[in-house]
Amino acid sequence: MENKLFFNIFFLMIGLATIGCSNICTIHVITIPPGANVTFDGKTQSDSPCTVTFEENEDIDVAHYLYITKAGYHNVRKIFKQSDYPSRVTITLEKTQ
Repeated sequence: MENKLFFNIFFLMIGLATIGCSNICTIHVITIPPGANVTFDGKTQSDSPCTVTFEENEDIDVAHYLYITKAGYHNVRKIFKQSDYPSRVTITLEKTQ
């Protein structure tokens, strides 16, 4: 009887733990030259190369914004739909005149 109660509680806890869980998406960001500031959806990540992570949204058409800045180079902005985001992005920065 105790074992049956234990297993029922155990499986109930597992079921509750999975409610609200979402998939984590990752994008590996590489810039040429390295060391550019990476901002994703308004949040500063780190200098490139880096890995950006975000939670998958229920709306697959939601847009995500990637901003790349580096002193002496033109800023770059990329927009990705969640439904077709890349797993890796390589961006070659252009020098300002």
